Amino acid sequence: MKKNRLGFTLGLLVICCLMLVGCGKTAINKTTQKKSPELTGIYQIDEKYCDKDDQGRVQSNYVRFTKNGKVEMAEPETGDDDSGYYGTAYRGTWKYLKGKKFKVHIKSVYDSDEFNITFVKDSKNKIHSLKNHSGSFYWDADSWTRDTSMTGSDFESLFSKALSSSQEKVKEQGNDKPDKDSSDNAAKSNSSNQQSAPKINNAQDAVNYLKQQKGDGDYSIQHGTFGMSDNPYATIVNNDTDTTYYVYQDGKIEERQ
Repeated sequence: MKKNRLGFTLGLLVICCLMLVGCGKTAINKTTQKKSPELTGIYQIDEKYCDKDDQGRVQSNYVRFTKNGKVEMAEPETGDDDSGYYGTAYRGTWKYLKGKKFKVHIKSVYDSDEFNITFVKDSKNKIHSLKNHSGSFYWDADSWTRDTSMTGSDFESLFSKALSSSQEKVKEQGNDKPDKDSSDNAAKSNSSNQQSAPKINNAQDAVNYLKQQKGDGDYSIQHGTFGMSDNPYATIVNNDTDTTYYVYQDGKIEERQ
């Protein structure tokens, strides 16, 4: 009995076609996940934002961002044992927010200083920070330039010296006092109680009041309960610092990171 070679050949062709179609679909459906922008490298603060000690010596500042989301900042000491400023060393983390913005949280290794900072990446070699006076320690806006000549070893040496100087400062003078502490808040609260209550009748009034208390920023209204409760509030987000505020009609402000 003869075998049906034609049927066998046609069946083989159908299987091959199905395999090719399947491979094609796999190639079409395959997608690659977009990588978030990174903040890396060593930057030096621009000189116009540097402090000067009592002898006019400039105290610079350096920050290093690494790919694993870590941050180190070194502010070298100036002068000698008799004059100048102590150094400070910070450690912390960074994370990508959106667009060209990155959120940075740093804390002094030995001292009490702690900052939440929003950095904006202007170009490959330039970044700038935004003002943030909402925490206990104030951070003022400044700009930084990438230092391509500084090696990792150079920065480690700089950081180590700033670390030792900061430790010595804390032993000699104690911790830095916050720019805004509980006694400041109490004084402001007592003062506000003696004054007339703020006029906050809607969410936009809440934004205007928040700007008066916290300064300008990229604010957006997320939610509001005006007309729905005895003490309504508006939920407002500062997109520059990724901070959420609850602003009540009586002027109370709650802050959440």
